[in-house]
Order: sequence, then C-alpha cells, then structure tokens
Amino acid sequence: MESTFFEELLKGKNQRGVSAEAFWDGRAEQFNSNVQKGGGGQVEALISVLKANKLLKAGDSVLDIGCGTGRYTVEFAKVAGEVTGIDVSSKMLEYAAENSSRENVKNTRYIKLDWGTADFKELGWEKSFDLVFASMCPGIDSRRALEKMSEVSRGHCFISRTIQRKDSIADALSEHFGIERKYDPHNDRDKVCAMFNLLWMSGYSPEITYLNMKQDIELTAEEAMGHHGWALEAGVREDEMKAFLLEKQGDKVIKGVVCSSTALIYWKV
Repeated sequence: MESTFFEELLKGKNQRGVSAEAFWDGRAEQFNSNVQKGGGGQVEALISVLKANKLLKAGDSVLDIGCGTGRYTVEFAKVAGEVTGIDVSSKMLEYAAENSSRENVKNTRYIKLDWGTADFKELGWEKSFDLVFASMCPGIDSRRALEKMSEVSRGHCFISRTIQRKDSIADALSEHFGIERKYDPHNDRDKVCAMFNLLWMSGYSPEITYLNMKQDIELTAEEAMGHHGWALEAGVREDEMKAFLLEKQGDKVIKGVVCSSTALIYWKV
C-alpha cells in the first residue's frame, strides 16, 4: 500500500477556522483546571509503562511536544534530568510554568514553538533527547512530523493517542439536545493506524500497547459547562444547557463515568 494513503489518514481533520495559538489559548484555563483535578490515574499509568520499558530513566533528557499546561512535563521532571516542554499556546505555557513552580520542580523549561515549522537543526536539537514524547498532539499530523521526532531523539520516541472515549455526561447532552458529534479526536483510530504504518514503512519496528481506564467523575453544573463547551459550539443555547445541567446537578453534583482506551506507540531510533 502506498504511504500517501496513510499520510492523508494522519492529516485527518485538524483544520480549524482560527489560528492554532488562539484556539488553544482559549482552552488553556479549562485544560489547567482538568490537570488540577487529576486524570483518574492515567498519567501515573502511562509513566509506569515508560519506566517498565526503560524509556524514562533518572538523568534522561526529555522533550514533551504539545505539552499544554504541563500535565506530563511536570511528572517527567520528577524522574528525568531535564524536561523541555513546547507548545504553540502562550497561555498553556504560562500555566505549565506555574504548575512546575507549584510542584517545586526546577528542571523544566518551556518554549513557545510550533513543531510543524520548528527548525531543530537551528535549535541545536539533533539527537539531543533520550525520550521524545507527544500526547494527543495535533502537531503530529504528517510523516515529516514523525520523522522530526526521530531526528531529535537519541533513544526512543513515544506517542499517546486516545482512540475511544465514552463520557456519560457528554452522552446525556448529546441525547437531550439531539447533537450528532461529527468528529472527536478522542475517538479517532485512524491516526494511530496511520502513525504505526508510516513508522513501519520508514524502517522502524514500532511497538504498541493500550491503557484502558474507567473514571468516576463529579462536576458542578458550572464545571460541566466549561468541560463540555463543544455543545455550545454545536449550537446549543447557553441558558438551555445550563438549565439542563443544573437539573442534573440537583442539590449536589453531577455524577458521571468516563471510559477510555489509549494507544501507546513507541519506537527506538
């Protein structure tokens, strides 16, 4: 099969009507709030996989592509020697720096950088990192983006992508308001298929495993409004959505369940 098929599959549906920086700046506060609440053990489980496969070790130099508010960066820094987090969003990076400071982590650095256009040779990053990591990063959307990961690594590369996610609160919103979600990056198996095959065609021997998680969640109506902003983008009126969520909340909180399956792809360079 021609690689162009998988290149188109990887490119997927990342196109947006606003700049990437503006898009992620607008979501930074909610992302950071989610980080503060924890992810139901997913970060810890992923780090356990890294350690078990000797991909994250004491003294390592790590690059976190699309680091966001530092969800993984900060935790990596508690093990590694130095961790560099890059992101296109200034606001995400501001929160990431605050989170490093809050955790008293001093071996992180954050750089505003677009992986798609970054010149790693100019940065002096060729073969500079023991581990190059990307989790749900929209910037890993081309064969070249994958190649660049390998070119700046002197050890391993690792990609985390959620391929299936079911959220009972999201389902309730969709059913009540008749929303048909056209695309959800957390329910996209195609990108993982494309990544694996492009790496294979490039001569690597990628390995893949999966994390299956179930998390009980509790949100106030206000928190649920922020967490499920996609419903507003789909055309639901804010007052109607809030009324529905307040009814669900009652005197306490909205209880829900999130089940997810995440593909973990890693390869040695």
